[in-house]
Amino acid sequence: MRDLTLQSFSELDIDGLVPRSWAEKTAQIVFGESTFRSNPDLVELWIDRWTQAPARTVFHQGMTWIGKRDLLEQSKSITIPVLLIQDAEETAYLNAWAEPMLETVERCSMVTIPNAGHFVNLEQPEAFNKAVREFLDTL
Repeated sequence: MRDLTLQSFSELDIDGLVPRSWAEKTAQIVFGESTFRSNPDLVELWIDRWTQAPARTVFHQGMTWIGKRDLLEQSKSITIPVLLIQDAEETAYLNAWAEPMLETVERCSMVTIPNAGHFVNLEQPEAFNKAVREFLDTL
């Protein structure tokens, strides 16, 4: 998946603004199917936002996290409670990181938010906020 993401962001190493074709393709990956059906205005808002950004700026933003090394081994030293919020309709990363974190971090819990893709907090803000509040109430 890293190679596909790198390839996608590499398309933005260009002068000018983010091409609409890139923004539309990215929206198909990061937004959940449910959001396309129930909240197409949110999807369109983000497509419009992306197309107003300088392409090379978005390229460099992507490069800051695409190449990061895996810190799973170091996460064993985390001693504070951790909440993972995962979406049910992820297509960008398939939440491959969640299960290893649950197994590695001693005080880790996870909530899966239905009807959301990569942008859980935007796609299902009420459910996201509820999960965070409930987690904070346990501290």
